[in-house]
Parts: sequence; C-alpha cells; structure tokens
Amino acid sequence: MSLPYYDTPIRKVKFSLNDLMMANAKTLELYNVILNAKDMNHFFKLWMKNKCNPRLEYLEVRINGNINNDFLLKGLKTVPVPVETKKTFQVLGNVQQLRLDEKITAEFDITRVDGRTATIRMSTFGTVYFYVWPESTNLEPISRDSIDLVVNSHDIEMRIADLTLHFYGNVSETVWMSHRNKLVDWKNAGLSTKQLIQRVLAVTKCTSLRKLILRGEPDYDVFSILDVVTKVSCLPIPSNCSNTFATQALQVLSPVTSEITLFKLPFSSREEFQRLWMGIVECLSVYNDDLSRFQFNINDLLASNAIKLELCEVKMSLRDLNRFFSSWLNNTSNHRLNHLSVKLLGHFNEDVLLDELDAIRFTEERTREFRSTSTFPKFR
Repeated sequence: MSLPYYDTPIRKVKFSLNDLMMANAKTLELYNVILNAKDMNHFFKLWMKNKCNPRLEYLEVRINGNINNDFLLKGLKTVPVPVETKKTFQVLGNVQQLRLDEKITAEFDITRVDGRTATIRMSTFGTVYFYVWPESTNLEPISRDSIDLVVNSHDIEMRIADLTLHFYGNVSETVWMSHRNKLVDWKNAGLSTKQLIQRVLAVTKCTSLRKLILRGEPDYDVFSILDVVTKVSCLPIPSNCSNTFATQALQVLSPVTSEITLFKLPFSSREEFQRLWMGIVECLSVYNDDLSRFQFNINDLLASNAIKLELCEVKMSLRDLNRFFSSWLNNTSNHRLNHLSVKLLGHFNEDVLLDELDAIRFTEERTREFRSTSTFPKFR
C-alpha cells in the first residue's frame, strides 16, 4: 500500500512523530508536515533498533526550511556515500523519486540491528528520502572468511555470499553488482579498484579472503590491487593459468596464503620449485605426477616445511615413505608436519612400508578422530 500525504489536510489532524512511527504503509510520502530534522533523527534511531514500522520500504518527507544535517544524523553511525554514486531503488507505487531540477546534496547508509540496510538522502528541495534496501539484499552475517576474489582477464569479481561486485581494471568507472539475476550499476566517484576493494573489506570486517581464484591472465596490474589483501585462506593454481602469471601470483601471494593447491607446476627450474616447497606454507596440495622433472625425491619430502601436505599421483616408493617415517621417529624431518597424504602408484606392500618402525596395529573397528584445520578430505 502506498500512502501519499500532501499539503494542509494532514496539518488539521496534528500529524506528529508518533503517527509516523505507528504507520504501517510500505511507501509513504509526506509533504509540508510539521516534522523537523530532530524528529527524523529520532525516527531513524528507532528504525535502526527495529522498533517502528517493519514493512516500510520508502519514506519521503519534505520539511519546511533548511535541513540541519548535524541534527538529522546525530548518533546514527552512518556510512557516507559519494553523491556521484549511482544507485537505483525499486519503489512500490507510482512515486517520482526526484523532481525537475532537484539534486541530491548528501547520502548516507545506515544498518538495522537485524542487518537490513537503508539509505538516507537529502535534496536541494529540503526533502529527506529514506530507502530500505530489498530484503533479498539483507545478507546473512558475514563470517571472517566468506569473501572470494576471482581474477579474470578483464575484471575482478568480489563474491560475498550470493552477491557479486564486478570491478573493471585498475580504475573502474562503473561498478556492477549482481544478486539473484538482478544487476545494479554504480557510477564510481573516482576511487581506484584497490580502494573500492579495501573499503568493502573494511565495511564487512573481513580480515581474510576465503579463496582467490585465478581464471585468466589480466590485462591490468592486478598485483598492485591485491596489495590490500593481508590474508588468503586458499589459493588454487588452475591448469589453464599461464606459467608466468602463476609464478608471479605465488611469489606475491604465498607469504599471506594459508593453503596453496597446485593443479599445475608453473616453475621453470628446480630452484623456483624449491623456493615454494621449502617456504613457510601451512597447507600445500600438489595434483600432478610431473614432479620428476624437478628431480623430486625423498630428500625433498624430508625438507618440506608445510604443516599439511597432500601429494596426489606423485611417484614415490614404499621404501621412500618408510625412510620418511623413520626420519620422523628420529625427529630429523619436518617438525611442523601434522598431516601427510600421499597417493602411491602401484602395488601396496604393508611389510615394506612398516619395516623396522615398531608400529602398533589397531583394529579396523576402532574409531579415532583426527582434527585438521585445512580442507583436506580424510577419505575419498
């Protein structure tokens, strides 16, 4: 239901702030009412506490006289939005959101206790516009590791739950937001892509990216943009990523990445391979059987510095693994290691693997749970 109130009739019923708080309309337009900036400030505070009309989607109040922004926004914990930012709000009813020659002078976002977001706009006509964002954009609370960044050839995607932001190049003139097959575009107010990503991370209070995905070699300086990323939980190197770009990505990002997954080995020499292999990496997965071209052997496994290590289809013998276990028992191998997964090629011989290890056999029926902080599967 849309309720527009115009001019003097509403004055005769002594319309007050209490009436505004009791309204149950989704769209409400009020013109020349006896409400001031302090009244609106009180209303916004109640809205933020979810103590007034929960159905409200749009409110337009035209106040006589100048709007005092200090009174209007006092204590609201607002987030300023550049006036140049282009937003499109879908409003129920036949509402003309801006009149001829009317311009927005200031714009701020506020957030309700349940996470719902709204935008307050002030115009040159002394009008206060209040837009409540659609409930579908009311995201679930964002965990510290719930943002993914996808690097494409021409753009960067920032994924937050089911919402995606698209930035184009180092300076994106327009930022696109996609959410459930709906697109909204913003006119960028001169901020670089690096600054935009930095602000999103600050607003969401996410200190880490969940995953950084490399889909193509970018035609822009992606590493200057990624300077603002202080921690990455997972960095996969796909097989279709060029060796040059993959090597650069590992050099720049491995110091801040918890888990690296290699679906290809982009290194041109054994020295490049060892630089990553012996570096400070928490979790390393290698899905490739071509380690032999780097003369990979048991000594490399002993020299690894990873906490969790997964080697799939790597050509290693049972005697090599037996030697590794012997070294571990003697505390002469990677002391940080707490998870190792190796997929061997060929026949499995328990006697060779466990030779002189003084191993204690457990029955298959006995259940033991091993905790792992990584995403490595325990069984396939």
